[in-house]
Amino acid sequence: MSKQPFNSLLEENSVAVLEDFEGDWPIQSLRLNKLSQTPQLEKETVKVKSGIPYTGGTVPREIDCDYRVTNLRDFCKIILEETTPKNQFHYLAYQHMIHTTVLKEYLPNFSWAWAGLPGRSLDETTLWIGTAGSFTPVHKDTYGCNLHYQVEGRKEWLLWPPEYNLSPTRFPYEESSVFSSADIRGDPNIMGDALRIVLEPGQAIFIPKHWWHLVTALEGSVSVNTWVELPCDQWDQVSEAITRFIVC
Repeated sequence: MSKQPFNSLLEENSVAVLEDFEGDWPIQSLRLNKLSQTPQLEKETVKVKSGIPYTGGTVPREIDCDYRVTNLRDFCKIILEETTPKNQFHYLAYQHMIHTTVLKEYLPNFSWAWAGLPGRSLDETTLWIGTAGSFTPVHKDTYGCNLHYQVEGRKEWLLWPPEYNLSPTRFPYEESSVFSSADIRGDPNIMGDALRIVLEPGQAIFIPKHWWHLVTALEGSVSVNTWVELPCDQWDQVSEAITRFIVC
């Protein structure tokens, strides 16, 4: 599927892959070679997590990983060197651009206008950079829908519709996500039912509200996303307030 206005994606309400956007916006400045050669990015402090790639069993949680602070330029150099052992990953995840300093100056004209979202800029954008094997645990987002653009490298997306039973759990509690306690890769039925998409550089994927997804980098990877609010989120906010009261 090629370029498509965002409103039509909402109307169709199904997972969609969008293509041919490499020349449409200043996104190539986020490629690893470029980032690793930009001296001012030594001043951009980031929090990186490390762990073991997921191959089966209950998906590890964010709190099961180790974290360290480094700078963005050095982290990108590590990924380019490809010296990370296969039984380990390093991941800069959930880096909200609104909380960066140098990066905001580095990409002054960044916009999601190509997707029909001209009002969304870096302030509504999240950055993801990781080695091969870095992953986001299987979960579904509580609010809105997700538009995710692959800048460099490839990512595997495994997706299931909202009604699919992946043994949801609220421990640990996170307002923006519902996690799964299922053995995703070890259960042939779950894997057989998954919609598998390998997102290539220059492609974007649209994830409708409440779709389950497990995302894994197949090689050194850079991507950005934006979560778009929906009118129906107000009902989820009420539900989350009740859940938080019970769980916490």
